[in-house]
Amino acid sequence: MVRKNAAVSSGHKYEQLYRELKEQLFAMSPGSSFPSVRELMKSHGVSQATVCKALADLEEEKLLSRNVGSGTFVTEEVLKYSPGARPVIGLSIPNWPGKSNALKQYHFYKLKDEYGFELLFLPFDYQKYRVIPVLPRTRIDLLIVSPSADNLRNEDAALLESFGIPFIVFGRDCNRLRLNCVWRDEEFIGMKVARELLELGHRKLALVITEPRISAVESRCKGFLQYCELNGVTPQVIDCGIAPGENSLPKVYRTITNLLHDGRPEATGFFFISEEPVLGAYKAFYEAGVKIPEEVSIIGCGNTGDSEFFHPGLTTVDDDMQQMVRCTYEAAQKLLRNSELINTGIRFELVERGSTAPVPGSSFLMSNNKGNSKC
Repeated sequence: MVRKNAAVSSGHKYEQLYRELKEQLFAMSPGSSFPSVRELMKSHGVSQATVCKALADLEEEKLLSRNVGSGTFVTEEVLKYSPGARPVIGLSIPNWPGKSNALKQYHFYKLKDEYGFELLFLPFDYQKYRVIPVLPRTRIDLLIVSPSADNLRNEDAALLESFGIPFIVFGRDCNRLRLNCVWRDEEFIGMKVARELLELGHRKLALVITEPRISAVESRCKGFLQYCELNGVTPQVIDCGIAPGENSLPKVYRTITNLLHDGRPEATGFFFISEEPVLGAYKAFYEAGVKIPEEVSIIGCGNTGDSEFFHPGLTTVDDDMQQMVRCTYEAAQKLLRNSELINTGIRFELVERGSTAPVPGSSFLMSNNKGNSKC
């Protein structure tokens, strides 16, 4: 019992010292010299171990910088805690490779000043964790969470809530868990593509699954297939069998090459679930002598910046990352003013380029009021 009480007492002293030193730091200017271990032991009446632990944690928060031989100094990090300092947003993203992650980071960084935020990147290991497992000991006013998990579970929500700060889930519809979220309407994407191909007169359609079958992909497929069903069309479903983390482009090339092995494709209108792998399909169609868009029309999804340089330019759903980020920052501003639950689903537009064309002589062409029709 004596040892337990001693531990509790020691822990209490550390917490008290840590809070006092942090308050002391906030009153100092960057570059100021901070008292030594010995001076702090004497002024606070605590052990060397207690002082060293508190200083180590303050260094971990980057509030202090220790230079061997010259002492310990206050860093510019203290400015985050000064009156009138901008709110700090933590951006938690899985560390998987790919353009989408880089694009996400770029737009969050690019727009932070416009919305009056500081931004702290918080990557985590997507192979080990579904969401960020722990936050660093530093100022974070609100957390934006981009999960590696397909769907969040109750335990994921409990972990995020345990951090004690408001958070927004980016890219997942979390209405079921009653969490703040900004997400893209995947079913609407599928419906929009199906409508476009049908309006061009295509009755023989193909759905090409070029990504792992996570819930977002399944929802995109569902919207496409349901819209086709409502219009009496049954598309061919071509699953390229892409595994998480796999380079999809060569596999899509092989899949379409095999499809064309016995001659012209049955389908004339193709919807590729994502955009980058379509290059593999372009190569396969070219090698088989199938002309785009004279013989087949192709629509992708993403508009990441490369698709306009395909030949011909790829018609695609504009998965507008900048719009997603803007909506997320606007949600963050509301939450920091104690807003109620936020659930924002975003619908994107189709960017028409050279990879789609009407079917010659088709009797299924709809009216010319395409802009006024709704899914």
